[in-house]
Amino acid sequence: MNTNIVLLKSNRWEWKARTPRPARLHLRLLLAFLILPTVCRAEFRYETFGEGISITGYDCIAGDVSIPRMLDGLPVLRIGQSAFLDCDLLSNVTLPASVTQIDVGAFRNCTALETVTISGDVTDIGDLAFAGCVRLKGVNLPSTVTRIGDYAFLGCASLPSLQMPSGLSSIGRFAFQGCTSLDGVAIPDSVTLLEGGAFSDCTNLTRIAIPGSVSALATATFLGCTRLATVVISSGVISIGDLAFYQCTSLTNLALPRSLSSIEISATHGCTELTAITVDPENSTYGSLDGVLYDKSFTTLIQCPAGKAGGHTFPASVIRIGDLAFLDCTRITSVTLSAGVTHIGEQALSGCKRLASVTIPSSLLSIGHYAFRGCADLTSVCFQGNAPDLGQAVFELAESVIVYRLAASTGWGALFGERPVVVGGTDSTVSITPSLELALVGAPGSTQTLLSRLTLDDTEAWQVMTNVTLEVTGRAVVRLPPAPGRSGFYRLRVP
Repeated sequence: MNTNIVLLKSNRWEWKARTPRPARLHLRLLLAFLILPTVCRAEFRYETFGEGISITGYDCIAGDVSIPRMLDGLPVLRIGQSAFLDCDLLSNVTLPASVTQIDVGAFRNCTALETVTISGDVTDIGDLAFAGCVRLKGVNLPSTVTRIGDYAFLGCASLPSLQMPSGLSSIGRFAFQGCTSLDGVAIPDSVTLLEGGAFSDCTNLTRIAIPGSVSALATATFLGCTRLATVVISSGVISIGDLAFYQCTSLTNLALPRSLSSIEISATHGCTELTAITVDPENSTYGSLDGVLYDKSFTTLIQCPAGKAGGHTFPASVIRIGDLAFLDCTRITSVTLSAGVTHIGEQALSGCKRLASVTIPSSLLSIGHYAFRGCADLTSVCFQGNAPDLGQAVFELAESVIVYRLAASTGWGALFGERPVVVGGTDSTVSITPSLELALVGAPGSTQTLLSRLTLDDTEAWQVMTNVTLEVTGRAVVRLPPAPGRSGFYRLRVP
C-alpha cells in the first residue's frame, strides 16, 4: 500500500516520491477547493448572496472598472465588506443597476478613486464605504438611498459637493468628517436622523440649512467647520447638543427656532466671531436681548456669544448668571450686574482676558468655582454688599485683581479669594501712595467728594479736591496726585 506524505516547507507543498502522480493531482484539486471557497472570474471574487451575487474581492489590475450585472447567471446585488479595500490603482467605478447594497468598507482607502457611478437601486451606503478615498471628486447617490453609514465618506478631502437623495432618512456618525472641499450640500427634509460629527471638520462648508424633520443636532455635528458663516435651523429642531458648532469661527449669528427646548452651553464654544444668538419670539423656553441668550423669563443669563465686545449691563430681571455664561468672551471689557443678582455660576466669566472691571450688587450670595479664572486684565472687582459665599480658585490666573468693598459691609478679611481687599466708598479713609488709582463704589449716579487732609504745624484741616459722580455702574476711578501735607491720606465723603 502506497502512503502519501505531504510536507509544508517554505510555504510550498512538497511531495515524497512514493506518491503516485494521479493521486497527487487529485489531492491538489481537493486542496484548491478547500482553500478557495469563493469563486473567481477574471479579476473579481464573489460568492452567492441570497438570490444573487456579492462581490467579495478584486485583484486591482485596472484603473477603470465596470462591475458586471450578472455573474454565473445570477444578478450582482451587493458590493461586499472590504471588497475593494486598499485598491490603490482603482480610479473610476461603475456599479450595475442590480446592486442594492454597498457594504462596510467596500471601497475604503482606494486612494486613486475619483468617480463612482451608481446606476441601480442602492438603498444603503455602508459604514466606511468610501472612507479614505482622498481623490474622490464625484459620486452620484440615487434617489433610492435611505441611509449613509457611519464614517461613509470620512476623509474624502477632494469631494466638492454631493447631491443628497430625496428619500434619505439618516446620515451616520462622522459620515463626512474631514471632507475639506465639501461646500455644496443640502440636507433634504426626508432626513430624520443626523448623527454626531456628521459634517465635522468640513472646513470649506459655508452654509447649511437644517430641516425641521431633524429633531436633534447631535454632539459635534458641525465641529471645526471654520468657514461656516450661515446656519438656518428650521422649526422642528428640538435640541442642539454638545459642541455642535464648536470652533465655527466664521459664524456671526445663530438664530434659534420656536421649537427649540434645549441647547447645550458648549454648542457654540470657540465661535470667536459670534456676536448674536437670537430666538424666535414664539419660543417658550428661551429669549434673547441684544444678542444674548436668556431663559424665557429673563431671570437667568445663559450665554453671551464669544464675539461680543465692550461693556455689558444686565436687565433688571436677571438674578442668576449661569455656568460658563461668558466663557472665553475675550472682547468683553466690563460687566455690571443688575441689583437683584444672587448667583454667579461656575466659570461664568472664565477666560474673559480683557475684562477690566466688575461691579457686584449687594444682593449677591454666591460665586461659583473658577468664576473669573484667566481674566488676566481684571484689576478691580467692586462689591456693594457683604462678602458672598466663594467657590474654589475664583480668581485663578487673574493675578492683578484688587477687591474693593464698602466700609460698612461685613464678612471680609484681608484677602478674598486670595486677592487683597481694599476698603473704599462712602465715608471711608484710604491710605494711598502717590499717583495711584482709587476705585470708588457706591449708589449709581451718586456724587462723592474727594478731600485731602492737611497737617501743618499740628493743625489738621480738610481740603476739597474734586466732586466725583459715580457712573451707572456705581463705580468711578480717580487717578490721584501725591497727597499734600505729610500724612498722604485722602478722604471720601458723600454729601
